[in-house]
Amino acid sequence: MKITLISPDLQSTHFKFTPKEVKSFWFAKLTLPHLAALTPAGIEVRLIDEAVEPINFDEPTDFVGITVNTYLAPRAYEISAEFRKRGVPVILGGVHPSLFPEESRQHADSVAIGEAETIWEPILRDVENGRLQPIYRATEFASLQGLPLPRWDLLKQDAYLTTNTIQTTRGCPYHCDFCSVTDFFGHTYRCRPLPEVIREIETLNFKRPMVFVDDNVIGRPHYALELFNAIKSYKMRWGSQCSINLAKHSELMKAAKESGCVAMFIGIESISQENINDVHKGINHVNKYYDAIQRIHDHGISINAGMILGMDYDDESVFERTLEFLEKTRIEYATFHILTPVPGTVLYKRMEQEGRIIDRDWSKYNGGYTVFRPKLMSPEALEEGYYWTYRQFYSMRSIFKRIAEPGVEMFYKLALNLAYKRMIKRFPKGELPEMAKVLHTMNGEIHAMPSVNKTGLIPRTIEVTQQTMRSMGDTVDRFLKIRVRQQHALQALLVDLTGVLNGISARRLRERIAYALQKTRWDIILNFEHVQFATLKGLKSFLPPYDRRTQTTIKCLHVPSHFREYLEHFHKGLQFIEGEDET
Repeated sequence: MKITLISPDLQSTHFKFTPKEVKSFWFAKLTLPHLAALTPAGIEVRLIDEAVEPINFDEPTDFVGITVNTYLAPRAYEISAEFRKRGVPVILGGVHPSLFPEESRQHADSVAIGEAETIWEPILRDVENGRLQPIYRATEFASLQGLPLPRWDLLKQDAYLTTNTIQTTRGCPYHCDFCSVTDFFGHTYRCRPLPEVIREIETLNFKRPMVFVDDNVIGRPHYALELFNAIKSYKMRWGSQCSINLAKHSELMKAAKESGCVAMFIGIESISQENINDVHKGINHVNKYYDAIQRIHDHGISINAGMILGMDYDDESVFERTLEFLEKTRIEYATFHILTPVPGTVLYKRMEQEGRIIDRDWSKYNGGYTVFRPKLMSPEALEEGYYWTYRQFYSMRSIFKRIAEPGVEMFYKLALNLAYKRMIKRFPKGELPEMAKVLHTMNGEIHAMPSVNKTGLIPRTIEVTQQTMRSMGDTVDRFLKIRVRQQHALQALLVDLTGVLNGISARRLRERIAYALQKTRWDIILNFEHVQFATLKGLKSFLPPYDRRTQTTIKCLHVPSHFREYLEHFHKGLQFIEGEDET
């Protein structure tokens, strides 16, 4: 019997890698070589990865197996239809058929649900005996002990950057709302016996780089440390993906580098802690990002940052802020994704319940399209900003800002950045909406003064004054922090103020408000709830003159009586609202 195993790929789209790009920075997927290795002797196996070669539908075969991710489901269904026209039975397996077996069953003769190790041989026996069943379901999670060597020899060796792909663990110990890995692998994290991993590595071509295709190679730090120490003598360049927790383990980073680690894909995801909390990625702490990234870099390990745009606390300012963060931390590479509610995830279920999913074309579930209704921007603005961010990050200006440093490694980093840049050139240009510039300009932190003497300050309340005096002595907060959010329902910008409003900070706040008045006709709501102290000059000068703001309504929220009497005296046309009026 002859069987054909297929990994589908995108067709006519700017997201499809060219053969040159695959050879420049992509590695062979492990699924097909692993399935081929699980196939009993005596069965001829042909592997086809559509990313590197076309499918010849007329080539004789007795059975076809297709591995399916959600965004490739439509293409998998097309492939299946072509073979079934020719009388060839087809089975679909992988994440998407496991989540949607009934849908997948409409496009194939059979569906495999779950991991393949325990059901693959029974499937093949049934095919040989002409009694293929409509559904095969793995009832338990596979043991990772005694796995056969993947059939890398069946791949087109020269089509990829490398075919040295190894899996040491399966699953992830964390439970992020947007990730399908945890659910598919049953909330388990399993490790292969280390001696078996080492024996597998010893069969590889040491002249080519190696990739650990684990979802989190350091999910069990002691196991990872033992692995890294065991492979030091092979002197191979390798990469993988892990959590930012890597930065907590100095010994692990040292061992990784000494064993040949050159880069890690790390899911940073968002620069907003509110977003991180919202998707339950508890291991990420935004206030520790800079230190963590520096620690990893200090050990000579490059970072490919996974960044998600369009989370529920992202407005149009997220694109410029994300770019600034990546450049400031000198992140070598980045992969951007539009937030995607992948079926099977907590995020998908939540957005389904909220009625926010607006597109169910699975081919758009690859992280490059807006298939849901964002909370703080339009779907169109999110896609435009996504393309803009990609192009800006891989511009020559940004590349040299991030990687310019002496040494051989710079040339490796430059080559990979340029390979990405070539790919990005065929993307739509992408433009930032005007509101993005407004939000980016207004948000930030203003230095109020070198030190603030309490004399002349108007306290928010007597109680706050007394508490602050006790805790801060002769000085108070030296900054005015400005956080701007869009209130779409009100067509207003909500400006949260925190800290000190004095002459210096008021002048800079006035400049930002004036810019917003020039660029938008939205109302402006100034929230004074967290203004600790203000001077008379600050209260008098934080707004542009009335004749320059007659087209916009400016409202003040949570204004203490101590402030209000001065604001009413100094400024014409102000409106005052209570908290419940905000929404």
